[in-house]
Amino acid sequence: MLALALALASVSTVSAQDEEEMERGRLHFQAGASYYEAGDYEDALREFTRAYELSRRPELLFNLHLCHQQLDQLDLAVQRLAEYLDQVDEVPNRQNLERRLDNLRTRRGDAGTEEPVEPPPPPRRGPNVPMIASFAVGGVGAVLAGVFGGLALAERGSLSDQGCGVDLACDAGTLRTRAIVADIGLGVAVVGVGLGVVFWLLGRRGEDQASARLRLQPTAGPNGGGAVLLGRF
Repeated sequence: MLALALALASVSTVSAQDEEEMERGRLHFQAGASYYEAGDYEDALREFTRAYELSRRPELLFNLHLCHQQLDQLDLAVQRLAEYLDQVDEVPNRQNLERRLDNLRTRRGDAGTEEPVEPPPPPRRGPNVPMIASFAVGGVGAVLAGVFGGLALAERGSLSDQGCGVDLACDAGTLRTRAIVADIGLGVAVVGVGLGVVFWLLGRRGEDQASARLRLQPTAGPNGGGAVLLGRF
C-alpha cells in the first residue's frame, strides 16, 4: 500500500536521531501496518499515533488520515491530510491528494447537513362502530321510554278521571303494558348510552383510561324500575 510504504521509507531514512527512540517508533509503525492490513483500523490508529509521537515524521500523518477515514472520522481525516500536505513539500501525487481532501471536506459537509427524516403520519382510524351502534340503541330506547311513558301517564290520568264505579269496568291492562314498555325502553337507553361512553373511552388515543370510573346503578320505585350510569372522568 502506498501510504504504508511511504511512511516506512521515511522512518527508515532518519538514522541520525536517537537510535532508541527511532527503534521504538519503527516497531510501532510496523505494528500499525500489520493492524491496517488486517482491517483493524482502531489498533492501527493507536500504533501509528505512537510512532508519530516518537518520530514526529510528517509522512505518518498520511497514515493517520487513512485510519480516520476508515473509521468514518471525517473531521480528523481532513485535519491529518491537510497537515500532511502542508508539512511535506515533495509529494509526487499532490494533485490527487488535494482532490481527495476536497472530497473529504464535501463528504464531511454532507454528513453534517442531512435533513431529518420525518416519521410517517399515523394511520387514520375508522369510525368507532361499536360506539355509534351503542348510542343508536340508546337513542331508540330513549324514544320508546318517552313515547310509552307519556302514553302510560295519559292512560293513568284517564282512568283516574273516569273512576271505577258499578257501571264502569276498570281495565288497567293497557296501562300496565305501556309502563312495562317504557321501563324496558329506559333500560335499553341507559345500557346503550353507557356502552357508548365505554367504547368512546376505549377509542380515545393517548388518553389515560385508568382515570375513568363507570358504574351502572339499578333503581326501583313504585312506578317502575330502571338504571343510572354513575361515572367520574
